[in-house]
Amino acid sequence: MADFIAFNEGRQVVEAGGWPATVTFDLSSTPVSGFTAATVYSGRTPITGTGYAAKTQAKPTSTGLGQMQFTALQWQTLANTNWTNPCSIVASDGAKIICAWNLVAGGAARDMSQANTTLNVTPNYQPTNPP
Repeated sequence: MADFIAFNEGRQVVEAGGWPATVTFDLSSTPVSGFTAATVYSGRTPITGTGYAAKTQAKPTSTGLGQMQFTALQWQTLANTNWTNPCSIVASDGAKIICAWNLVAGGAARDMSQANTTLNVTPNYQPTNPP
């Protein structure tokens, strides 16, 4: 089972002008296997919960064949207990989704339903050459 997917609408953005200067990251309740390449921004199923917010960061410098190591992202529930349990992290330009990674190999959900739960994620984009 794949733990990464690239989306058609995001590939168009990246291929036309490169990664956006600012990348937005949402946590999603859908595992990578629940998406298709044709999934669009409105189908990303972001998690919900009091205090939840998408994260943004500047696009890092590419290394070796377009690989990009983003900096660590952190989500904290604080006292809230109403967060949906995320399965994946979705990168976008804020209007079109680019790609998604499972948070756990195989796509299992991370339990974010308890107060004072912290999730740390460091997205790493590693393009592969087609066969």
